[in-house]
Amino acid sequence: MLAQIVAEIGSNRPQWQSRFPNLRTTEGRPRQYYWTDKSETEEVLEAESVQSLLNAAASDGGRLLERDLYPMLIQFAATEFGATAFRIDEGTASNRRGPGGNKWLYPDVVALEALTVGLNKEVIEAVRQSGERRAR
Repeated sequence: MLAQIVAEIGSNRPQWQSRFPNLRTTEGRPRQYYWTDKSETEEVLEAESVQSLLNAAASDGGRLLERDLYPMLIQFAATEFGATAFRIDEGTASNRRGPGGNKWLYPDVVALEALTVGLNKEVIEAVRQSGERRAR
């Protein structure tokens, strides 16, 4: 049954993409479907800029480190979720547990999403008075 569903989706893909130009698929198999408001040219430029960042970071020391990806993760959280993200440097935290004791105490990146963005002042005040969360 799953193979039949996959075949149906694959056979209808060209018609869907002609009706909905924002519907895109990946080149490789298995195909992944996604919706975007960017033109194909904008997508290619963005992918090339990300790739150039990865290449530049990798060429610095010969290999790409996890911390080199944090700026892209922070940008992704801001654009996709409207969240403000920050890097936590565990090296600057107080060290009460001995050498390497802070290694797993803190996450590498944290994000905060304001739930009241764009709401009227009166609504925000009502949310504050009710004790509901204004951020997550």
